[in-house]
Amino acid sequence: MFDNVTTGQVLLMYVCIFGFIFGMAAILFKKNS
Repeated sequence: MFDNVTTGQVLLMYVCIFGFIFGMAAILFKKNS
């Protein structure tokens, strides 16, 4: 499946995605409160 992609790169990608989503959610939560 992942021939030229290492496990570290996949984990880093997921960390960036979830970090971005969590950051946006935190900003929206602070605006609403």
